[in-house]
Amino acid sequence: MKFTKHILTAVLLTGLAAGVLSALADDKHKDHKADETKPYPSAKCLISGEALGSMGKPHVLGADGQEIKFCCKNCVKDYEKDKQGYAKKLAQAEANAKPYPLKNCLVTDEGFDHGKPYVFAYEGQQIKLCCKDCLKDFKKEPVKFLEKIAATTLGK
Repeated sequence: MKFTKHILTAVLLTGLAAGVLSALADDKHKDHKADETKPYPSAKCLISGEALGSMGKPHVLGADGQEIKFCCKNCVKDYEKDKQGYAKKLAQAEANAKPYPLKNCLVTDEGFDHGKPYVFAYEGQQIKLCCKDCLKDFKKEPVKFLEKIAATTLGK
């Protein structure tokens, strides 16, 4: 009887460990995908125009490699009803972003001479990176990088 209990315990613990490792691998995969998602271009809700965070933590959705942020769950429902119409609004928000004022990559300070820069808008500001790999570093500390742009433009 004791031997059976020990075997059963070992089997259960092995299954639990496998589940934990699988979950960790899934989380790592999700983080990698999140690093590749183009950041949301505005500081306002795509649907209501309200400032993000004005109604609590923004609701975030990923669609076709693009991050989309909403002020509340109700706006997510409205988005689901007219994705194509809001895709146009999203593109317009990106087009209306302030031009990128620097001559080098925001993250590495390298020039753009080795390829086409990775360009996107974030909170109304156009951002240029030397490559898509720099996106994960930008996403870790976006405020730091926006402050770098602000410091540069204040000096002009």
